[in-house]
This record gives sequence, structure tokens and C-alpha cells, in this order.
Amino acid sequence: MQIAHSNGRKAISKPQGEQWQASLLKMLVRLAEARQATVSESTLRLYSDKLRHWMLDDVQQVCAKLATTPRREGETAFPPLGNIVEELKAQKAAREHLNTSAKLRASDMRALWDHLQYQSELFHKSKQEILDEIKKPGYIGLHVEDVERWQQAATRTQE
Repeated sequence: MQIAHSNGRKAISKPQGEQWQASLLKMLVRLAEARQATVSESTLRLYSDKLRHWMLDDVQQVCAKLATTPRREGETAFPPLGNIVEELKAQKAAREHLNTSAKLRASDMRALWDHLQYQSELFHKSKQEILDEIKKPGYIGLHVEDVERWQQAATRTQE
């Protein structure tokens, strides 16, 4: 993976061309060696051609996993291309799930802090005071009547 800088931000891009092909071939050769397989150069090139659309990190992780996975009864030493692609799909799905979960957690945290800010302004309490109230046993949230009562009390004190 290469890191490209644009406008001060980092973006990950795939290596292209011969470097990409060489990296894939190297991983596949290591996989063949780890599984004690004899693989022709044309097979390696076919595999690398079919795998070039996948992220290099994913291919590397899948090859490392397959290299240390014991062969099942009757399984060939070098895994079929379809098995590698299935592992890559699973790897991609797991990565996307983690990314989605992280985005949801970040969104939830933003919503929490926005809510705390709103509560802090509404009830003239610090965010820590609001959090402390939430942690108390039996807390079920604020009711509309409570909000109206506090607003009325705040209006009376301003008069």
C-alpha cells in the first residue's frame, strides 16, 4: 500500500503495474512454499492476474492465514483460486463490518455529546453533573413535566 498525500490528508492507494504484480507473485510464492506445493509460473501469473483487483493487505492476510492452515483430507497443497477469493470476500466483509461499527460508534458518541450540550444549556448544569445523574441507580430520564417546571423556575428567577 502506498500513502498518497493530497491537501494535507492521507489516502491509501493501491500500488499499480509491475510493482503490484510483483507483490502478488511474491505472496503467492510464499504461500506455495509454506504449503509445500509445486506451482508453475503460469499458474502464479493466472492467480495474480485474478487477484489484482483486491486490496494488497487483504491478499497478504489471506495468504498468511492459508499458509498456516493445515490441509484437509484430499485437499491440494496449493489452494484453488476460488478458495482464495472466498477468503478475500470474507476478509473484505469483516473489514467493512468493523468500519461500519466504528462509524456507528463515532456517530453515537457525537449524538451523546450533542445531547449533553443541550441538557447542559437547558438545565444550567455541567456535562459532568448530567453524566453523574445518568449513572445514578433508577435514572429513567427527564420527563416533559420536569423540563417545564425547571423552565418556569428559571423564568421566575430571571424576573
